[in-house]
Formats: sequence, structure tokens, C-alpha cells
Amino acid sequence: MRNIDNYTKMYMKSDVGGQQIALPYRRKMVIEQVGKYQPTRILEIGCGLEPLFEYVEGREWWIVEPSQYFCEIAEEKSHGSSHIKILQGFFEERIHDLEKLNFDMVICSSLLHEVEDPELLLSDIRKICTDKTIVHINVPNAKSFHRVLAKSMGIIRNEYEVSQKNAVLQQNNVFDMEKLTEIVIGYHYDILDKGSYFIKPFTDRQMFDMLEAHIIDESVLDGLDEMIGEMPEMGAGIFINCRKAR
Repeated sequence: MRNIDNYTKMYMKSDVGGQQIALPYRRKMVIEQVGKYQPTRILEIGCGLEPLFEYVEGREWWIVEPSQYFCEIAEEKSHGSSHIKILQGFFEERIHDLEKLNFDMVICSSLLHEVEDPELLLSDIRKICTDKTIVHINVPNAKSFHRVLAKSMGIIRNEYEVSQKNAVLQQNNVFDMEKLTEIVIGYHYDILDKGSYFIKPFTDRQMFDMLEAHIIDESVLDGLDEMIGEMPEMGAGIFINCRKAR
């Protein structure tokens, strides 16, 4: 089982947690999926520092989050709203609290690559799904532009190599779309649609430094997000929307 206290501490360090260049674009993409499917009752598995309910109104929102610190932040940001429920604990420990709630959507954002057993997580998610529940999954992309570039430069042997940042954040798996699709279908889900977002040419640290030095600005980042239409296989992250197979 992951060491959540260590994970929380390392995530909070600016060099690994506070400078995630693609994070706003991942959030934008997830919000677009919520808008597309219009769920009314949503479960977010793991919320980190910025629970998505801050950006989506008019929904009943549940969160399961193992980090006490992140739960406390979410509680503060909920302002006591009766539409927001926050459960502390690992997802597999709280299934019994969730399985009869008939969620319209389950959001598993930037998590599947971090768990030791992604197959078990997918199996556990099925336990709380109805036939109509949309499951949204997103992960970093092994074939992100910056990983392909690093391989071409000889910095890494292949796109699937675990980076130092991956190791620090206890990220155990590196997915491309083919591998993600295979595991989702293999664990009895039907894929509704899939895609990617944000072209990241360099590492977060490098891009953050360029922003700080005013070499690039946010308009460049917005342009890189728009470029996904030109380079759909090389986005920083990939996503799948699916339902459990009947």
C-alpha cells in the first residue's frame, strides 16, 4: 500500500507538486467531460489540493481521499455545503459506503498510474457502478512529446521508463493509449470515447523556469493545448470514458 504521508509531503514540494504545467489543462479536460455527460451525482477518487467541485456547480459531489491533509483542504473549500461529501480513506476501504449510491459518474483522474495494482482498482470501481455510470479515467501519457524527445536525446532508454519524478511520487505504471485501452477492456468496461490533451515539449521544471524567465507565457501554453488536434497521440495526458460491460 502506498505511503500516503510521504506522498503528501513530496506532492507539496514545489518541484514535484506545485509546478505541474499540464494540470490546468487536465482539469479543463475533465470539466469538459462532466459537461458532455451531465451527471448529477459524481464521485471523485482522490482530490489532491484542488477538488474539482470548485469548478463545477449544481452537482452532488462525493470525494474519497486517503490523505488527511487533502481532506481537510477539501472540507475548507466545501464551506459546509450539504451537496459535498468527503470520506477519508483508501477507495477500497470505503466501497461499502459507496456501492448503493448509484453514481452517474466516477472520476479517476491522474490516479491509475500511481496505484500498485491498477487492475484491482478498476475491478473495485465496477462494484459501485450501475449500468449507466460513466467512468472517466485519465493518466499521463508514455508517448507525451517530452518523453519521446527525451528518448531521442538518449536521456531515457524508452518512453516507458520510470522517471525520477515518477519514483518520488510513488507512480508505479506508465501508460500509453494502447496499454490503457487494453487494461480497461480487459477489466470489463466498454469504451465510449477517448482522447488526449496538452502538448508538453519539455519537463514541468523546464517549462516552469521558462515561464518564470518570461521566455514563454500562458498564451503559449494555451496554444500547446490547442495543438493536440495536430498531434493527438503525443499529449501530456490521455483519457478514456467508459461504462462497465454488461
